[in-house]
Amino acid sequence: MSGPSGPPAPPGASGLPPGGIVGLAWQKYIQQLHRRPLRTKCITAACVAGLSDVIAQLITQGSYKNWKRTLAVAAFGAAYTGPSAHFWQKFMEWLFSGKVDMGTVLVKVAVDQLSYGPFCNVLFMTFATLVLEGRSFAELRTKIRKDYPSVQLYGWRLWPLAALINYRFVPLQFRVLFINLVALCWTTFLLLRAKRAQQLVAAAKPHPA
Repeated sequence: MSGPSGPPAPPGASGLPPGGIVGLAWQKYIQQLHRRPLRTKCITAACVAGLSDVIAQLITQGSYKNWKRTLAVAAFGAAYTGPSAHFWQKFMEWLFSGKVDMGTVLVKVAVDQLSYGPFCNVLFMTFATLVLEGRSFAELRTKIRKDYPSVQLYGWRLWPLAALINYRFVPLQFRVLFINLVALCWTTFLLLRAKRAQQLVAAAKPHPA
């Protein structure tokens, strides 16, 4: 993966590049993405995953309360989402020899959405059920059997279009970043589903007199 071409833009009067702090942050991100691609993608995935949990808590509870839950979600992003997306995109690039014609892109989307995408959904539901909700393996099996089909159908409303855009228009070095931005919406949706399910279970339990 190659870095940005051409000499860096001269700083403005403030000593910052054009775009100010945002432009400087983007330049730093590009540099780290070029020097340490895997680590940078892991950190980015962790930040996006953590942000999705903050948003989910604010929506469901009206305030932010559980920082341990956010750290757990961020750890999942760093340990799985970032590395898996990095190596998956490299594998897909190798498998299809970097082709970007529409026919190849459509095949890429099909492969992506029939293998990597469904596996990620099952794994995240497993993580949310066992770690975030603290439920048993028996409850996990019931949840997967009951909820997974609808989750996957919802996913196919979003991810095929995202994958089409990604494989067709986004350079390889930025594809994981694009996935992370789409995942911000998707992970928030999954966390909201998990949180509401947890609230329904709690409400259904008999209260002591």
